[in-house]
Amino acid sequence: MITVTDLCDYKWCPYQVYLKKVKKIRPPPTPQMVRGIVVHKVKEDISKSEKILLGDKVQEGHGIEDIRKIIFDNAYQCAKNAILKEKRKLEEVGIDPMELLSELKRDLHYDSISTAAKLKRALERTDLANALETMYPEGKMECMLEDRELDLRGRIDRYEQVGDICIPIDYKSGNFRGEVSDSQRVQISAYAIMIERNLGSKVPFGLIEYTNLDRILPVIVDERAREDVKETLEDVKKIIYEKKEPEKNKDWRCSYCSFKDHCT
Repeated sequence: MITVTDLCDYKWCPYQVYLKKVKKIRPPPTPQMVRGIVVHKVKEDISKSEKILLGDKVQEGHGIEDIRKIIFDNAYQCAKNAILKEKRKLEEVGIDPMELLSELKRDLHYDSISTAAKLKRALERTDLANALETMYPEGKMECMLEDRELDLRGRIDRYEQVGDICIPIDYKSGNFRGEVSDSQRVQISAYAIMIERNLGSKVPFGLIEYTNLDRILPVIVDERAREDVKETLEDVKKIIYEKKEPEKNKDWRCSYCSFKDHCT
């Protein structure tokens, strides 16, 4: 079955799909990949625990600093747990676990201030239960989507249900390049199609969240985006199933590619 990652790889470089899926080449993990795994895990654990924790610990009369401390202490513990779990892999790719923890601590501190301020403002208008429902919509983390008719599957970082609308969300730990990339657009649009076909919810847009920048970018899922998913899916099938070798396109992306040593 074709994966959403295959579609993203194709948008980055069609030849990468050929090397991965036809030639079965597996380059060693890069520092960016391992860092991304850790950051995703931290985000996942925070999302699973934060709403419940705030519901249990926030008391009437708590100020922003009281709320911020609850949020930060939980998030920082999630970061320590994730880094401890992946400590060996981080060291193998040259990442100092303590330096990464220090970096995440700074980011989580600012995130906790922002979240605490939002919750405090919400509490001025409603009670705690309603405030938390507004700030933390119903959703799922690390959910596997699969559509056998399309021959497509993928694991979405998170989706949130708001009424009859579903919002797919993908977390990015890398650098923001100024706009939504083709890979990101096809990724969100592919998730949108599978959600609509299998869950019955409307998906007019999705979100790309840069975890290290506290920045969220919307991705509109219109008919053009949906058609692009279908066309890309067919192109990927030709490479993987028919073993059709695509042309090599040499450009600036080659210097960032983990397959560059295998592409001659």
